[in-house]
Amino acid sequence: MTESQSYQQVHKLGVDSGVVLVGNVLDKLFGFAFAVGIAKLYGLKVFGLFVLGFTLVRLFSVVINLGFGKGLIRFVSLYADRGDEARLKGIIWSALGLSVPLALLVGVILFVAADPIVRHMFGNRQRLTLVLRSLAVALPWLALTGIWLRSLVGLKRFKPQIYVNSVIEPAVRVGVALVLFLAGYRLDGLIIAYLVAVAASAMVAYRYFFRAFHHRFKGVRPILQFRELLSFSWPLLLRNLVSRASRRADILLLGAFRGPAEITLYTFALRLASLNTLITSAFQKAYTPHIAPLHAEARFDELRRGFQTVTRWMMLLTVPAFAMLVFFPRAVIPVLGEQFEPAARAVSIVTLAVFFSYAVGPSETAIIMSGRSKTSLAIRVVGGVVALGLNIWLVPSHGMMGAALAFAGSVVLANALAAGIAYRDMKLHPLHTSYVKVLIAGAIATGIGALSQAFLPSQKYVMLISLGLIMASTYGASLFLMGVDREDRYAVQRLRARLGRVLGRGRFSPVADAEIRGGR
Repeated sequence: MTESQSYQQVHKLGVDSGVVLVGNVLDKLFGFAFAVGIAKLYGLKVFGLFVLGFTLVRLFSVVINLGFGKGLIRFVSLYADRGDEARLKGIIWSALGLSVPLALLVGVILFVAADPIVRHMFGNRQRLTLVLRSLAVALPWLALTGIWLRSLVGLKRFKPQIYVNSVIEPAVRVGVALVLFLAGYRLDGLIIAYLVAVAASAMVAYRYFFRAFHHRFKGVRPILQFRELLSFSWPLLLRNLVSRASRRADILLLGAFRGPAEITLYTFALRLASLNTLITSAFQKAYTPHIAPLHAEARFDELRRGFQTVTRWMMLLTVPAFAMLVFFPRAVIPVLGEQFEPAARAVSIVTLAVFFSYAVGPSETAIIMSGRSKTSLAIRVVGGVVALGLNIWLVPSHGMMGAALAFAGSVVLANALAAGIAYRDMKLHPLHTSYVKVLIAGAIATGIGALSQAFLPSQKYVMLISLGLIMASTYGASLFLMGVDREDRYAVQRLRARLGRVLGRGRFSPVADAEIRGGR
C-alpha cells in the first residue's frame, strides 16, 4: 500500500469514526442518565423490575433478528460496492420478509406466555408480567428499525443510525419517563416511555431508509436471496442466542436469588464499564463495513493495516479512562451516587474484561465480515458455556460479585479465542510500536495515580478531578516523551475536526494536514 493510499484509509476511518463517536457519546450519556437518574427517581425496586422485564424481551428480540445484524451489513456493503442493485434490493427485501413476520409471531407468544414464564422463573410477580406483555408489543417495530438502519450502515451511512439510536430513542425515553414521573406514574411510566421511544425511532428510521433507497430501487426487480441470507446468518442467530442467554443469565439469576436492588447495582456496574467503550466501539463500527469488500477483493495489506490502526486508536484514546475505573473505582462512584458504592469491586472486574476485549482488536468482527459466521458461533458457544456455568456456580452464593466474575471469565476467553483465530487465518494482530507505547504510558499514569492518591483531598469531587488530571497529564507527558506516530497525530486531528464541526467550531486545517504528512 502506498503512503497516499494509507492516508486515504486513515482519512476514511477517521471521518467515519468521528461520526460514530458523536453518536456513542450521546447514546452512553442518555443510557447512563436513564440507568442512574431514573433509578434514583423511580427507586431501585421499580427500576430493577423494568430492567428484568426488558432483559427478557431483549433476549426474545435476538430471535426475530435471525442474526441479520452483521450479515445484512456484509451483503449490503458487498453489493453496493459492486453496483448490483437487484441483489442489493433483494437482500433487504429478504431480510424484511423473514424478520417481520417472525417478530409478530414471537410477540404474540411472549404476550400469551408472560404469566407462566414469570410464575415458573421468578415466583408470583404480577407487575413483571405486565412489563413483559407491554414490551412484547415493541418487537415488530424493533425488527423493522433494525433492518432499515443496518441497510444504511452497509452503505457506510452512519448518521441515520446515530440520530435514531443515540438521539431520538434515548431522548424520547428519558424525556417521557421524567414527564410521567412528575405526573405520578411509576412502573407504568417506564413502560410507556419505552414504547413511545420505540415508535418514534421506527418512524424516523423509515424516513431515512426511504430517502436513501427509494430512487435507487425504483424500477429495479429484486433478486431475493432467502437462502444466501439464511445460510450466512443462522450461525449468527445461534451465536447471538448463546451470547444473550449466557450474558443475561447473570441478571436472571440475580433476580431469582437476590432481588431487584442487586440487579440495579450490577446494571450500574455494567453501564459504568461500558461508558469507556463510547470511543472504542466507534472505531469498531466504522471499520466493520470496510472489511467485507477488502477481504472479497483480496486487499489483505489494507485489511491488516486497518485492523492495527483501529486497535491502536482505541487504546490511544481510552487507556486513562479504563485505568481509572479498574484501579480507582471508589474515586469515581461516590460522585455518581453514594448508593452505588457497593458495586465498586464489580465495576473494576467488569471494566478490566471490557478493556481486554478491545485491546486484542476487533478480531471477531473481522472473522464474521470475512464470511466465517460458523467460526464466530463456535467462539460464542465456548464463551457462553463458560459464562452460564460460572453464573450458575457463583451467583447464588456470591451475588453481584459472582456475576461480575462470570462476565469477565467469558469475555476474556471468547476474545482470546477470536484473536488467535484471526491471527491464524488472516494474520491480523494489534501489535505495533505505538500500541506498546500506549500501554507503557498507561502503566506509568496508573502508578503515579496510585502514589498520589494518599495525598489528595477527601472531598469526592476534588479527589476525582485531581486524580483524573494527574493521570491524564502523566499519560500525555509519557506519550510525548516516547513519541507518537505521524499517522496517529493525523487521525487525532481528523477526529477533533469532526467533533468540532458537530459542536459548531473548528475545521480541519489543510496546512496542518500537510505538516503531519511531511513529518513536521
